[in-house]
Amino acid sequence: MISSKFDRTQWQRIASRAGLAEHHLLRAKDYDDTLSFRLFETAAEELDIPLERLKEKLGAFFIMESAASIRDTLTMGTRPGFERAILGFSSWISTLNKSMPNFSLGRFPAARLGEGRYRMEYVSTRPGMVAFVRGMLFGVANLYDKSIRIETDNKATPATEYGAVFLISVEGVNENA
Repeated sequence: MISSKFDRTQWQRIASRAGLAEHHLLRAKDYDDTLSFRLFETAAEELDIPLERLKEKLGAFFIMESAASIRDTLTMGTRPGFERAILGFSSWISTLNKSMPNFSLGRFPAARLGEGRYRMEYVSTRPGMVAFVRGMLFGVANLYDKSIRIETDNKATPATEYGAVFLISVEGVNENA
């Protein structure tokens, strides 16, 4: 994302500062979280972007870059819309986890709360990924040309220490219409 959205020279500086021997990462390869977080932190400093905001951008980019496989997995070749993508998100992640065994992003049980409103729990054993997951959800919204608002439900207790409960609202949908 950094080399495509910003500048290749910036990526090389970030990679060097973070101790990455090669200045490129391979697609569809999972990396140790220690390296990923070191890259996140170094990139946030180098690009002068708050760390959590950078993680969100990376999550959205991850989804947009994976768009073709996401649509195929979630929709079996059709494009049924945002709701089916959100409700089937856990399924797609499960398929991704099978192809990249060390990736293990977690589980995402989701439910429809009403017209344009959803509850999704992020169930994870990996620390520091909540903002990345929020970004992934924004990426799914972008795929379907939706604008969403995501709130973290602070009253709900996630099933795991590093998880979260998200309340997702599609903007412009009037539940009472």
